[in-house]
Amino acid sequence: PAERKVELPMPPLSSVTSITYSDSDDSSQTFGATNYQTVTYTDDIGFLELDPTVSWPATYDKADAVTIRFIAGYGTADAVPHTMRQAILLHTRYAYDGDPADLEAAQALLWQERVTIV
Repeated sequence: PAERKVELPMPPLSSVTSITYSDSDDSSQTFGATNYQTVTYTDDIGFLELDPTVSWPATYDKADAVTIRFIAGYGTADAVPHTMRQAILLHTRYAYDGDPADLEAAQALLWQERVTIV
């Protein structure tokens, strides 16, 4: 990346599992976790930031040269925001009854929980 920070979509970010890359010889390498810090938020996009003393490694020139594996989501049912749980119930009712009002209400609730990725 051109930046020292990489945003990871689909919040909330729980952790970064691994970063692998194809080096300049197209051999698979692992970028050690000591080279970066993971920054998580409960309701916003998390990111990883390169340690100030480290640079990104040189990679092979291909589109999928870097893979970042991460865990995102709420973890437990209790951690899911109430509005999202209500939306799930409404959507389930829509699936059984077919009332478009239930679907519209579910979408309105989810709209409140949206995250904008710029």
